[in-house]
Amino acid sequence: MTTILKGMTAGHVPVPVRLWVRQMLRNRAIYLELNGEEAVRITSTGTPQGGVLSPTLWNLALNPLLITIEQEFPEVLIQAYADDVTVMLTGIDPSVLRIRMTMILTRISKWCDEHGLGFNKKKTELVMFTLNKKWTWKKLMVDGEEVPLRTQTKYLGLILDSKLTWTKQIEERTRKARVIMVQCKNIIGRKWGLKPNMMHWLYTAIVRPVMTYACVIWVAGLLDAKTKVGKLQKIQRMSLLERCDRRQPQLWKR
Repeated sequence: MTTILKGMTAGHVPVPVRLWVRQMLRNRAIYLELNGEEAVRITSTGTPQGGVLSPTLWNLALNPLLITIEQEFPEVLIQAYADDVTVMLTGIDPSVLRIRMTMILTRISKWCDEHGLGFNKKKTELVMFTLNKKWTWKKLMVDGEEVPLRTQTKYLGLILDSKLTWTKQIEERTRKARVIMVQCKNIIGRKWGLKPNMMHWLYTAIVRPVMTYACVIWVAGLLDAKTKVGKLQKIQRMSLLERCDRRQPQLWKR
């Protein structure tokens, strides 16, 4: 609660609002009933799960960390979405990058300890984005724990590989689109198949948004790879075939 209130103060939230939030967080009761037994506990940590105000309070609590890192490490670009924090550092020497990243992650870990938050090293991953094949890397340690170096990572549903080929991202998108199409087809048109207009709606409203998620980022991976384009075209072809009557070929107009 203290971290949230400090963040609200740093964010210039009016005093009446801060007092109201403090009262709300301080006087919360958790009820548990199991096998006829009841238990009540008063909690003053965290925010209510699913609360409308909870994301805003978390942003206010975490924002001082972002400001601290930006001030102490001006060359760093740090972004956060809820509790997913990304730190980006550029350079030409991997050893220098490792030293600087160690300092940054150590500072983040220290800030979290000072504010009663946890920094999970096991969920922290490093990716070196480079086309250079000849480079070496030593272990990066934070508080005595190794932060692993990966060839790819997943952030907000986007798979980022070290060479930004977007192969894994496209494969994952097409796989999910295919699974959703088959599942919806089995549920809606299990006996007689889907009508063309229903299949068109299914593709445009459900399948295509899944397949094209974040496509403005990974579309560059399609420019020089026909195989990747072919994977997307297979999903479109499945949809077109389902729009046709199974008993006889026909032209379908929108």
